[in-house]
Amino acid sequence: MGNDNRGLEAISDIMSPVASEVLRAAAGGVSPGIKESTSDIWGALVGDPLKIWRTRRLIDGLESVASHIRKKGLNLKDAKALPFGDMLILFDGISKEDDQTLSDMWARLIAECMIKNSEPSVSTRSVAALLDQMSPESANVFRLLAKDARIEFIKNAW
Repeated sequence: MGNDNRGLEAISDIMSPVASEVLRAAAGGVSPGIKESTSDIWGALVGDPLKIWRTRRLIDGLESVASHIRKKGLNLKDAKALPFGDMLILFDGISKEDDQTLSDMWARLIAECMIKNSEPSVSTRSVAALLDQMSPESANVFRLLAKDARIEFIKNAW
């Protein structure tokens, strides 16, 4: 097995320096088996729960999308299919969000994209890129500004 530390160095990229030192000392330079078991441990401790968390966020988000579509008086069977590129971007975005305000904004965006005859003035990908960069605080400010703009629009329309 020898003193081949190349495998251990690859693992150390994702570990703290202290954890890497302990791994090297404990392994005594034995890297192939350590690398494989560390990947398994990493997957079990971090990767699998993260996949479950993102899947739950996606499921909750899609249920919210359905709710928004129904509130518009539409049937899901009549919804417009999304282009695969947009679907990937939108589903990825909603699956990463645990803030309720931002999650709802993603759900509304997806719902609007699925409503036939809705002509967006800004591309879906542009809006998704903005949502992806928003913090929960900036999302709340954005919603307040949008609400204020709608009120002004209604006042001026009468």
